[in-house]
Amino acid sequence: FIFSPTNPAINQDVVFTVSGTPLPGGPGIIPGLPGGGGVAPTQGTTYNWDFGDGTSGTGFSLTHRYLRGGTFAITLRVTSDTGLTAQTSRQLTVSTTLPAGSANFVFSPTDPHTGDQVFFNASQSTIVDANYAWDFGDGTSGSGMTPIHVYSLERTFTVTLTVRNSLGQQATISKIITVADTD
Repeated sequence: FIFSPTNPAINQDVVFTVSGTPLPGGPGIIPGLPGGGGVAPTQGTTYNWDFGDGTSGTGFSLTHRYLRGGTFAITLRVTSDTGLTAQTSRQLTVSTTLPAGSANFVFSPTDPHTGDQVFFNASQSTIVDANYAWDFGDGTSGSGMTPIHVYSLERTFTVTLTVRNSLGQQATISKIITVADTD
């Protein structure tokens, strides 16, 4: 069988289609063999799918969505009208990473001094129903879309924002902030 896309993200439609080499007098196909563009369904043959995430389906071509990331073993079991069976499995990895640019933030002032309140704002992130985890680069962390942080040391820090949605997908962005000594 084949599936598309080959590297899906969480909650993305994945189309599974039977492909293989016809098996004369058998269950219609030998699922483990490559099948070019696929084969036609054989009357009386059943196609049972186990998507590896606790769900299953029946049909020659099916669409499925994974609600969590990870690697899943998909199994196709083909049974002919005479009871002959063939089975094959493949692995599919569902990504938990969101597209680049999904997470973003700004901070103000852009040239802070030690002791200044720095206002971070992640409202430019395009992820809905999200949790925001901040690493301010100085050993402290924060949460929320608009945290405020005070730096006590003069130096350059890397601020990292990780945005995670309710499906477990996440996106991360890092920016440099340089904190000057108080005048």
